[in-house]
Amino acid sequence: MRDVQFKWEGLQQAAFKKLKEILCSERVLAYSDFNKFILTTDALKVAVAAILSQVLDGVERPIVFASSQMNKAEQIYAATEAQILVVTWATKHFRCYLYRRSSWSE
Repeated sequence: MRDVQFKWEGLQQAAFKKLKEILCSERVLAYSDFNKFILTTDALKVAVAAILSQVLDGVERPIVFASSQMNKAEQIYAATEAQILVVTWATKHFRCYLYRRSSWSE
C-alpha cells in the first residue's frame, strides 16, 4: 500500500466535516461530571487509543478522545505489555480530569 498516493479531495473533505459534526454534537459529547468517569483503552500494533466517558441518562457518552502512535520499541511489546502501556499513557494523558476528584490525593 506504500505505492498508493494519498488523495484528499471533495468527497474526503465532506466525510471529514460530517464525522466532525457528529462527534462534536450534543448526541455524542457531553459536559463532564468529575465523579463519574469511565476510562476505555485499546492498544493496536502501532498505536494506542483512549476514550474518557461517563454514563448520563443510562447511556455511556464520550467526553474526550485521544490516540498516539507507538514508537519502534513499543511496537514489539507483547499484548499484555501493550495494554499496560495504554492504561499508563491514558491515565497520564487524562490526568487533569482523573486527578480532579476530591477523594483522590496526589
